[in-house]
Amino acid sequence: MPINEIRKNVKANQETTFTTKSSSLDSNMPTRRKIVKYLRLILLIGFIINFLSFISIAIISILSFQSSNFSLSTAIYKYGNAYLGYDEMELAEFLVLLTRKEKFIQRYYHSKNELNSSLSYAFQIISNENSSWIPTHEWFQIENHVMELVKSGNYSQAYSVSTSPEHKLADLRFIQFLDSVLAQLFQISETKEAEYMKYTTIDLVVVILCLGIAIPIVLLIFIGVIKLDRDSKKRLEKARAVSVIHSISDPFLRPKFRKCVENDELVCFEFLENVQLFKEKKRSIHSTIQSILDEMKKEMIPNDEEDDASSLNGISPLTLSPDLFLQIKSEDDQIKAIDIYNRFLNPKENQKHIKYKNHEKILEEINHQSNQDLLSTVFDQVQIEIAKKLIKSHELFSKSQSFSTQDIEDQLLSYRFEYLSIFKPEKRNSLFTSK
Repeated sequence: MPINEIRKNVKANQETTFTTKSSSLDSNMPTRRKIVKYLRLILLIGFIINFLSFISIAIISILSFQSSNFSLSTAIYKYGNAYLGYDEMELAEFLVLLTRKEKFIQRYYHSKNELNSSLSYAFQIISNENSSWIPTHEWFQIENHVMELVKSGNYSQAYSVSTSPEHKLADLRFIQFLDSVLAQLFQISETKEAEYMKYTTIDLVVVILCLGIAIPIVLLIFIGVIKLDRDSKKRLEKARAVSVIHSISDPFLRPKFRKCVENDELVCFEFLENVQLFKEKKRSIHSTIQSILDEMKKEMIPNDEEDDASSLNGISPLTLSPDLFLQIKSEDDQIKAIDIYNRFLNPKENQKHIKYKNHEKILEEINHQSNQDLLSTVFDQVQIEIAKKLIKSHELFSKSQSFSTQDIEDQLLSYRFEYLSIFKPEKRNSLFTSK
């Protein structure tokens, strides 16, 4: 049907109008893909680094635990018990020789067992091989010989061996041996402490390194996600703004949309409407108007009313006369663009102007535009920005829009008169008079 053809013409007009805008919406797609690709690469690198860092921390923690497993306090406690056992052995031996009582013999062997167990623990820390060397020390041999003489009842000979120079020399050497054990315990303690500090330092360095890598990665991901979210919102908002302009450019949707616009937003609607008419005037509208007139002849006038049909046919040559189109083309587009600027964007000309921070650049582009065909793109950016202010109204309009065939037929007349309004008043009046 001709109505479908009109729809196709209007749709083609809209697609031509917003080809640049649609391409600008898609121009950011490679950038978005690069950002997503880089974010994935950063996530992979961060995961690998953190995984290796966790393994390193686990290994260092195990080594650090092994180093800290040495307890100096326990070793010193055992060493003190060994020294106490030595003193009690000497005391028990002296009391046995002095009193000849058996209870001191039992005390001697109890102290000897305490000395052996304490020194065994100390030598487990120092060296496992030396633990079997303790009973073979010459001091132990002399002490065992004295106690054997006591058990046999030979106290005088036992006393002689206990007070002999050999026993005193062995006693002195055993004390030096105990002092060397203590020195080795302190040396091992210092070595273990140094190892523990080394592993702790390495652990701390690894943790700081992980944080130094993880925090920037998290920040980069956070910034990238925010950027993607912001870009997505901008793209969505721009797409909605383009949808607003599409609705305004559609002659069937425009009046319906206008009813949904609030009073304080009407100036924005009027600006977009004037800009759209300004752009459409610069294109050929002959085929669109011809289709409308054909539709009017077929849909609005009965076939049997030939007089009225001939009357309408009389309008068509006047409406589509070449002189009128030449007159439209010869109008100064630059003056019309300046008029739109002064009516809606110029704060000096209109107190209720639309606030747009780059309005002066638009005026400069209009004044310095040598190619008249490029004037159609002067208002592209401001058209998008102002259309964003009507997004909420357009959403309400989109939810409520419902058109019948009668609505479309009613809009045919308003669409025709709207385009005829760009003529000079006298031409328009003569046109309506001829009708």
